[in-house]
Formats: sequence, C-alpha cells, structure tokens
Amino acid sequence: MTREKATALAATVACFALVPLDYAPFVALASAIAVMRWMPRLKVAAEVEASHQLRIALPIAIDVMSLALDAGVPWDRAAGIAADCVSGSLAQDLHLASSRLAMGASADEVWRGSPTLLLIGEAVERSFRSGAAVTELLRQLADSQRASERLRRIENVRRLETKILMPVTFLGMPAFVVLGVIPTFAAMLQQMDFSWLSTS
Repeated sequence: MTREKATALAATVACFALVPLDYAPFVALASAIAVMRWMPRLKVAAEVEASHQLRIALPIAIDVMSLALDAGVPWDRAAGIAADCVSGSLAQDLHLASSRLAMGASADEVWRGSPTLLLIGEAVERSFRSGAAVTELLRQLADSQRASERLRRIENVRRLETKILMPVTFLGMPAFVVLGVIPTFAAMLQQMDFSWLSTS
C-alpha cells in the first residue's frame, strides 16, 4: 500500500470516529479525495525544495573540503568536516564517502552512489589524470555549481514574469476601470448641469 492510500485510509477511519455518523461518509469521501489529490503535490514540492537546498549546500561543502585539504587534513576527515557543515542527503553522502575513505576504498568505490559523489569523483579523477591540484579543481567545481544555480534562478524569474503577465492584464485593467475611470466619470456627471432636462 502506498503512503497516499494509507493516509487516505487513516483519514477515512478518523472521520468515522470523530464525525457524526450522518455526515461521516460524505466527510470521509471528501477527505480521501483531498488526500489522494494533494499528497502527490506536496511530495513534489518537498522534492523540489530538497533539490534547491542541495544546489545551495553543495558548493559550500566542496569549498569546505577544499580548504580542509589545503590545510593538510586527510581525505576522510576533510569529507567528514564538509558533511558536518551541511544537512540532508548531501551530509549522508559525504559521511558515506568519509567512511569509505577511512576504510581505504578505491576512488571508484568512494565516489559512487549518488550524483553528488560522482561530481566530486570526476574532479578527483581529472586531478589524477592531469596532475592538477585537486583543491583547485574542487574550487572550480564549486564555482561552476554556483554559476549554474545563478542561471537557473534567472531563468525562473523570466518564466515567472511570463506567468504573471496574464493575471496582471486581466485583473489590472478592471481594477483600473473601477478605481480610476468610474470615479472620474461619476465626478463629471455630478458637475454637469441637467436642469435643462427638467424644463423641457
């Protein structure tokens, strides 16, 4: 049974337990429909928020790891320190990498299991292949992640401007008529002399 169905069933049982029996079937049906309709949307919203938090935290974690390596901290401790600076799935991934490094796992084993670890693993692999300082490659990765997030926010703002245009057009014009044109027209009517209508 999925979480949505289990929650809908629990809501139905609660309705029959708390609502008077005459209204319980209708309230239970409405509650079940609401749960089945809105829980997937809430789940999607939570996933979007988690992804957003991950994109913000990832450059910070990479910078912390790079600074720790520059200071001479071993790889496993550097990953652990970076994990302590963030939360959620990113912290879990970095703690997992730290444990693997402490056990002496190979680079292929350490940096696998999630897209985040794969990103860091690609920077480490490029360092091994090219001989470039891994800390410099990690800083470049953090900067590129920040730049990608900045571009994503700009695109979101542009899409938001397009979405706002329709409501502003259809709600702004009637409001302008109601608040601006009608009072002006009413004031003009009050100032006009209609006495000639009564004499005729």
